[in-house]
Amino acid sequence: MRRARPIALVAIVLLAALLAAPTGVLAAGPVTVTGTVVRDGLPVTGASVTVSVVGGDLVASATTDETGAFTADIEALAGDQVSVSAKGQTFQSEPDARGCVHFETPTGSLAATLDTLPPGPLEVTLDQLVTSTVCGTTATPRVTPPATDAIAAPRPGSASRGGLLLALGVLALAGTASLLVASRRR
Repeated sequence: MRRARPIALVAIVLLAALLAAPTGVLAAGPVTVTGTVVRDGLPVTGASVTVSVVGGDLVASATTDETGAFTADIEALAGDQVSVSAKGQTFQSEPDARGCVHFETPTGSLAATLDTLPPGPLEVTLDQLVTSTVCGTTATPRVTPPATDAIAAPRPGSASRGGLLLALGVLALAGTASLLVASRRR
């Protein structure tokens, strides 16, 4: 019982120190993250930007203006690492001879440590390209072949395999039943 008192005393002292600490020490404050989005050295207008603290669950989003600039407010502390990702406008081709349309979306990201608050401007370069292709069923209209997944109707005058299997099953059942009756009579 005597050992429990020093542990309880330490716990009370730690709790009191925690409650006495200024809230700025315990919680992250709003930090404004600014920067620009560029592609091939030129500012990107209308890019979607996402800013998050690595390991956290809060996300801020912004859209770049005509100079490629963005501003996003996020809860962070000095020393936190932030992840910034950007996505430009998707470009779509005309359908090719096979009816396929090609899509290209420029993207980019960076990770930075917040050494000072507020942090200096960041530059995100759209240096990756996400591509996809969607093709129509046919480039030119064609006759659709008949479905092959239907059950064919039996031809007139031919025995159905299903009927034959049913008849064999009934015979096997009748034979088994007669054997059971005969074995009980003995």
